[in-house]
Amino acid sequence: MKKLILIASFVYFGDNAEAFIPLPSQIIRHQAELLRASRPFTVKGTLSVSNTKIPLLLQWNGPMQYSVVLSQIPTSIYSSPIAASASWTLYRRAKTCVIKSETLTVNCTAPNLWALLELSAQAETIAKAMTSGGWLSESATHAPENTFPATREEKIKSGAADGVVLNLGSNGDKPIAVIEFNQGRPKSKENQDSIPLLQFEQTFLAPVFLRSQDGDGDFSTVKATFNAEVSKKKARLSHVLADTLDIYLGKTQIASLSRNEKEFPEKTKATPPPTALSELSVLRNTLSDEGQLLLKSLLLTH
Repeated sequence: MKKLILIASFVYFGDNAEAFIPLPSQIIRHQAELLRASRPFTVKGTLSVSNTKIPLLLQWNGPMQYSVVLSQIPTSIYSSPIAASASWTLYRRAKTCVIKSETLTVNCTAPNLWALLELSAQAETIAKAMTSGGWLSESATHAPENTFPATREEKIKSGAADGVVLNLGSNGDKPIAVIEFNQGRPKSKENQDSIPLLQFEQTFLAPVFLRSQDGDGDFSTVKATFNAEVSKKKARLSHVLADTLDIYLGKTQIASLSRNEKEFPEKTKATPPPTALSELSVLRNTLSDEGQLLLKSLLLTH
């Protein structure tokens, strides 16, 4: 496994700041390769929507092979108690996605960019998603890895977008230096929340913020908080999975996902996804407003 890339944790907003930004291809590959080298693991957590807290279990078995189990789902999630199911399991395996409840088995959508960054371990898939989403030019994702740190001339030659800059972001309530991908700079402070934005923490190149726009023009945001401590007593030389994810639609927070530390069970078995019998719309039609937010949050993050 390649050595962890450590980058200066300060930001200098001058002409020389470009020298501290790695190439987009290096940013994309780094976390994916760390995760690919990991053993299978499980993570327990809680997905909170409105006043409802739902236990969550993530089981990661390999690149683009994982499942997410939501349990103890209350009837308030459904528009009618008749359709209620106490558990959902989301399965992702390669290009297949299925959600199974006690009463339904439905197809689900392709993974959001956040899910790809955190869980796919597939750099090429991430690169394609970022290219099709307008984050990068296609040539920027194929630059060689041995040109770090990248100068401005190297970035231009590789086709990296001018929208990759150093900026200040946050890790929870703490300000941190971030590498930022933006799709056009806002003209004023009034519309700065109306552009897609992707930020990576500088030390681990882990995603900390994603604001994206769907086909209907609506914005959703995933904001991460994670343990960024580096010390002799606790080295962080493994894949960084955020401790907390806050999820927003527009400017309104709709959910929060809290996670415990990863566990590495001695024996793990990946369960093949079941065959979907219906479309996702069938499940959506059974949900209350709160249930719609739960489903939206699950698909945005996994």
